[in-house]
Amino acid sequence: PNPGNSNVTGNIIVDKKKSVGSISEPAQQFSNIEGNAVFSINQLSKVFTDAENGNYTLREDSAAYKTIPDFENIPFAEIGRR
Repeated sequence: PNPGNSNVTGNIIVDKKKSVGSISEPAQQFSNIEGNAVFSINQLSKVFTDAENGNYTLREDSAAYKTIPDFENIPFAEIGRR
């Protein structure tokens, strides 16, 4: 299937090659893929509060806000089993 007319926007992506990842050519051709903040693994301390210890809350001065100024922190404490 062709995932045309899809939106891949406003995401924070961490990849060791600093790329958005593997997105099929038809999806790239027929979809909106833009406005994603992409970082390499060695940039985690510029983005998250304490990624080494599992705290992926964005720092107040996170580099991600340069690409996605209105990004809302994910409420990690509210996700998962309770």
